[in-house]
Amino acid sequence: RSSFQGGYSVLPHSLFQCAGRLGVTATQQAVLFHLLDFCFDELKAEVTKAELAGRINMDRRQVQRHLRKLEELGLITSGYPNRPGRHAKVYRFDGLVKKLDKLAVAYRSEAKQRKHRQDEALRDAIKF
Repeated sequence: RSSFQGGYSVLPHSLFQCAGRLGVTATQQAVLFHLLDFCFDELKAEVTKAELAGRINMDRRQVQRHLRKLEELGLITSGYPNRPGRHAKVYRFDGLVKKLDKLAVAYRSEAKQRKHRQDEALRDAIKF
């Protein structure tokens, strides 16, 4: 049996390529990646801190601090759903999408420049 039979999450390559440039720690990245795994509709996730904490093997208060930092960085926003009763918070990723779009453009430009320098170095090496 494949471990993929339980499903999988699709995350954009730019999130991995530019994660360090988002200004988050590795632990905050883990919280963000797990939070994104709860996305089922329109880049929003409804999840409790306890659910996240259980997945990451972390204290609920630690998760809360990391979520607060992700909000301070403008990567996520949170609020309660507009329906009666008690519900988990809903997290949105509009800020993350905007920042990744900008970072991905810069990353592609840098990659093109690196490729160009490598090609030039190779041409120069061939001339000798």
